[in-house]
Amino acid sequence: MARIALLHNPNNISHKAASFSPENPERIEKALRFLKARTDLFSRDRVDLREDFGEAGIEEINAVHDRLYVDFVRDYCSKGGGFLGDSTYFSPSTYSVARTAAQGAIIAAEMVVKGEYESTFAFVRPPGHHATRDRYSGYCIFNNGAVTARHLQRMRKKRIMFIDWDAHAGNGTSSIFYDNPTVLTLSIHRDPHEFYPHEGFAYQIGSGDGRGYNINVEMPKGSGDREYKLVFQEIVEPVMKEFSPDFVLGINGFDSHYSDNYAGLQVSEEGFYFFGDFLRRRAAGKFSIIMEGGYSSNSNGKLTHSLLAGMGGWVLPYSSGLDRLSVRVLGTEKTYSIVRKKIKERKGILGDYYSF
Repeated sequence: MARIALLHNPNNISHKAASFSPENPERIEKALRFLKARTDLFSRDRVDLREDFGEAGIEEINAVHDRLYVDFVRDYCSKGGGFLGDSTYFSPSTYSVARTAAQGAIIAAEMVVKGEYESTFAFVRPPGHHATRDRYSGYCIFNNGAVTARHLQRMRKKRIMFIDWDAHAGNGTSSIFYDNPTVLTLSIHRDPHEFYPHEGFAYQIGSGDGRGYNINVEMPKGSGDREYKLVFQEIVEPVMKEFSPDFVLGINGFDSHYSDNYAGLQVSEEGFYFFGDFLRRRAAGKFSIIMEGGYSSNSNGKLTHSLLAGMGGWVLPYSSGLDRLSVRVLGTEKTYSIVRKKIKERKGILGDYYSF
């Protein structure tokens, strides 16, 4: 048996906009073709490709989303769909495709809990981390991670931790669990003062019993591997150790890669390898990763390969090839200094809840 499962919902291809959208089937379909043709992950029995799952049950979706909203998605799609604003579109098949994506995330986590695989990657779409209880947002229909967290809690995994390194704040997920002390949401993203979704600020730390369980780390433009590793070392690792989660959901966005034209971040192939390797070392046997953003379809294949290699503890398959001058241009000392300052500020804000 392979150590890792990659879950893919083939019906995602029927969820597409009438006109161009960066969130389109090709961004993961091209990556999957790359993995099959250009890597040995499947032939060497390192990764199993799993596509044998259907739609999440309506009770799973309703455990997170308001019934009226779920009914709206179903009815709007049945009438042909269309563009709804906030970058989000529905096609006639979107309701079914979104439920299948949620099920892929659920099954991925279940496989790890049941000991079938050491870790899994739900390589599904549409994405979900901007979707709130009652609203679509930023390409997201149903919140795949939140649905999975609720399911895991019904499987007696009571303490769930989200680590979200998508370029955009996981604002939908944090809003769903904002007052919940059993779910810790930690999002590392471009500074929302100047970037979508204009939420995910340092002062948003949760409410009521959930205070201290919602953590946002704002990354300045130009942040790359060095800055992200510092955040993981100084914030993610100590918080994770203290919270002691029963299960970790890694929320992956390839839009923080330097080839992405939207985010202005500079994470390399080595950076995504690091994300997978960190979870393998710190959450072995109790984590899965869920796909979110990433809109440079020419890079997503190598990035998926790099992430999987980190998850499996295999050799880094690629190097970014950036020379020292390029690294200095892309990740300046000023950027690093800003991140260090932000980390110090986060520790001050969270000092009542964690021992840094």
